[in-house]
Amino acid sequence: MTVKAEIHTINGFSAHADRDDLLAWATNFATSPLFLITHGEPESSLAFSNTLEKAGMKSVVPSPGQEIQLEPNGAAKAVKFPEHPVLLRGEALPSVLTEILTLASGLRESVPAEGDEDILPLLQSTKVLLETARGKLSAKKA
Repeated sequence: MTVKAEIHTINGFSAHADRDDLLAWATNFATSPLFLITHGEPESSLAFSNTLEKAGMKSVVPSPGQEIQLEPNGAAKAVKFPEHPVLLRGEALPSVLTEILTLASGLRESVPAEGDEDILPLLQSTKVLLETARGKLSAKKA
């Protein structure tokens, strides 16, 4: 498959502070591109995305794990995944820990009597990652 896409990165801009300059830049396209807003604080990214849409442009603030299916002529559609709320700084860690607890609880209830050879290594890796995270959190508190 040949991918004919142009990806542009603009360094040195802040989606909040330089909103007017970015909006002016975005209005210069002859086509109707999809703008993927992937940098900045969630509030600023969403605000700039809304500004682009109010100006008649297409924009998306992708969530972690979201895939965007690109179509010919600049069209695109987002592949539907369960929505993840935009988390403000300080809210992400407790939210992710709650999701992990929910997943672990659900897994515990569905453990097969046998045939878990391919699942056990995944869970052991997860345990190592959680232990590493706990160590980093403990070091930050010290």
